[in-house]
Amino acid sequence: MELPSGPHRQCGSGLGHRGGSKVAVMNDRTERDSLQALLYALEIRLLDPHIRRSSEDVAALLADDFLEIGASGRVFDRDELIKELARERPFFWTISDFVARPLAPDIIMVTYRLVARTGSERTPRRSLRTSIWKKSNDAWRMVFHQGTAVPEHR
Repeated sequence: MELPSGPHRQCGSGLGHRGGSKVAVMNDRTERDSLQALLYALEIRLLDPHIRRSSEDVAALLADDFLEIGASGRVFDRDELIKELARERPFFWTISDFVARPLAPDIIMVTYRLVARTGSERTPRRSLRTSIWKKSNDAWRMVFHQGTAVPEHR
């Protein structure tokens, strides 16, 4: 599956496929690719500064029992994160190595690398990101997110 070119480019698909006929495999692959593209788009939405400043938009993407462990080590529940994002300064970012892995029916874990920098920062912040998305009532919502800081490569 090809995601948009540029800094947000996908570097691999972690979704395995079930056996079966070529038609079934092709349909499974198409479905997996569509799901991965959807989850990628949802992650991108949560990085958009306009969305991050909108409590309503962020709330629509997070499950009621959402939990985040930030790259800083801070733990946020849904309401705390919504308040924090509304105060956040916009930043520039790139995503790489985006992979979606099914954990159970209607539960998907995505992992990726994020490089972020505000306009005033000289050195970008690098992190590994993990999100767990759950489909409920025909909508995907994030139930867990963790950012793990990665030291700058020398």
